[in-house]
Amino acid sequence: AIKMSREDPYFPDCHMIPQWCYASMVDYWVPHGRHLESDLRQLHPNMANLSMHVENSEGMSDTPGPCVRFNITTDCINSTNMELL
Repeated sequence: AIKMSREDPYFPDCHMIPQWCYASMVDYWVPHGRHLESDLRQLHPNMANLSMHVENSEGMSDTPGPCVRFNITTDCINSTNMELL
């Protein structure tokens, strides 16, 4: 898998190489939490003024998200179609 990932840039190394090997390619790890914007700002001076806007979130802004706008519900989810997914 390591040999193939070096030869083929489209080889899915994140799935085929053990996770510890994939993690060794990571330069920075930033937790995805409520302080994401400030954590990203600390990575590099060029990101000091980064502003992240909330997108596609329910109940976090004045405009309703896509689930409300398009009447998306979980009514159609059952064990059969979840198995197909």
